[in-house]
Amino acid sequence: MEKQNRTIVLTESQLGVIFKALDVYSRLGALQFEEALLFDFIVHNDLNGNVREVTDKHFQSCRTYLANLLGYENYTGYWNLGIASKNVPDVCKIAYELEHDIGHFNYIKNGSKGVSVFSDEGLKLTKLPHMKILDNTNE
Repeated sequence: MEKQNRTIVLTESQLGVIFKALDVYSRLGALQFEEALLFDFIVHNDLNGNVREVTDKHFQSCRTYLANLLGYENYTGYWNLGIASKNVPDVCKIAYELEHDIGHFNYIKNGSKGVSVFSDEGLKLTKLPHMKILDNTNE
């Protein structure tokens, strides 16, 4: 089967939205609700631990419900899954890899201003090739 490449032209803002969406999607599959849904809110508003204490009970219920809905084996509701878990759907693992490819591109492009995200073969969860991002901002 012939490999087919697709070209998508995005602005920096659009790429940022895709990066965040992929992060949320991959974290939801790993039952990491706190990290997926509250990270920006907690970091940008400098909230203290009280918010986390209030929401932990809600997140535990959500994790248990989603784990049961998706058929995750041996899930007790008290912990997040790692992205490499056999229970995490492959589509979430693909989202994780794409997010890391975008994050690594941004880090290389922006240096210390970018998020330090590494994307190498040791972090691969699937057999799909890395995304290739071409920077045409100088054209």
